Amino acid sequence: MKRRRFLQLAAAMAGAAAVRATALASVHNEQEILLTICDRMLDAREAIRVGAGERVRFHFVHAGIPDEVHLHLPGHLFRVVALDENPVPTPAAVGVLSLARGERIEAIVEMNNPGNWTLGSLDDADRAGGLSVRVTYAAQQGPAQWYPPAFVDWSYARFSGPPRLTPPADQSIEVLLEEKPGDRMLHWVIDGKSYPSIEHLSFPPGRPYRLRMMNATSRAYPVRLPGYNLQPSRVNQIPVSGIIKDTIRLERYNVIEADVACV
Repeated sequence: MKRRRFLQLAAAMAGAAAVRATALASVHNEQEILLTICDRMLDAREAIRVGAGERVRFHFVHAGIPDEVHLHLPGHLFRVVALDENPVPTPAAVGVLSLARGERIEAIVEMNNPGNWTLGSLDDADRAGGLSVRVTYAAQQGPAQWYPPAFVDWSYARFSGPPRLTPPADQSIEVLLEEKPGDRMLHWVIDGKSYPSIEHLSFPPGRPYRLRMMNATSRAYPVRLPGYNLQPSRVNQIPVSGIIKDTIRLERYNVIEADVACV
């Protein structure tokens, strides 16, 4: 049995619960690694050493800035199996992982492309500044290689269950994120009301509520309701089902509809 290795969680999640690491899998040639994104750094104290044919189960935790991070490992695919510690209905392989602040992703990588590689941010400056880690195959020499993906293939819809009818909600709440001319701050508008006129949101148990979250800004933003899970029903106009999250990455110029459920 090859050595299993954890990189311990070094920073508390911003506005999120502590991460519960899943138990080590009892699969031969598999190791499990926890990587934390904090202050534009990837918390990796040493290179990740792997062998050809090995499986690595990564736990990625976005615990700091920036608001969103896109990660890539050249020549490899991430098979996403869980989001925010909840198993996804349909595990799927992607070339890029996108995380908002507070999100967690569990993904398995088949180590089938021997060499020395850089796992890191798509942003060149962030990667050079520390948002990266070296992935080294046994008996491979030379500098770590990096090249960007041909395209970004990330979407929650990739992991959806079969389409199903969604019962109507007792109450639908429209949440708009917008930018005002000359103001660098982002502003929330809830059912047409903005601060300081926004009323406190409450979700009494036993009644179905649905949020229609619209991002009218040029950047993605994390949405989290402490004490509640969000179950997306439509992502970027695509119906989805079976995905449970506590933090949702609301993409730029897009809409996500999600039902609200108590934790």
